[in-house]
Amino acid sequence: MRPFDRLELNALGASLRLSTDVPGLAELLRQELGSIVRSDFAGEPDLQLQVAEAEREQGSLPIEAAFGIVYRAWLDRVDRYVILHGAALVKDGRALLLAGPTGSGKTTLSLALMARGFALLSDDFSPLALDSKRIAPFPKALGVRAGAASRLAARSGVQTAPDAARTAIDAQQLNGMELAKREARLAAIVLMNGAATPPQPRDPYPFYVLCAGDGGRV
Repeated sequence: MRPFDRLELNALGASLRLSTDVPGLAELLRQELGSIVRSDFAGEPDLQLQVAEAEREQGSLPIEAAFGIVYRAWLDRVDRYVILHGAALVKDGRALLLAGPTGSGKTTLSLALMARGFALLSDDFSPLALDSKRIAPFPKALGVRAGAASRLAARSGVQTAPDAARTAIDAQQLNGMELAKREARLAAIVLMNGAATPPQPRDPYPFYVLCAGDGGRV
């Protein structure tokens, strides 16, 4: 019998205490969610995930499905923020939201903007505070895919596996790139067009800009 890992997900005013024996799940949660994940907790868990005997015998370990269950269960507890699907960066106190389908180049563009003086608020999931109407920092790892994003990350001091389709990178490891520490007012939204392949950083790429708030320059 494999021992249970006990972890707590805690951020954005929401907490979820997890107990699980799914092999590799604790490591995946720490890799993907960084400082959101804390070791152990007192009391009973809010959620317990256990590998079924049939799956254990077949060698089928639903780690990705288990990660999704845990992450969604924690997100359901966040009530002070609306979680937007997009990356967010800030410069001169104004936030820029990059929105678009998975694979449209949000992280690639985020890395390029960070190399040009923008600070990262969040990657992939951006919390909008209901009271202040500002984007909050969210310390989730960057999901860097093969191709342009991987090359940009490598130039920033992070090496990704050459055969990996996606690598989770702790943004604090990126050399010379800044992470935002406080909420920022949303000034503009970039709507990506959902191309099947992430764009090359210097190639022309169609997108639309939607101004929000006071329409100030970003």
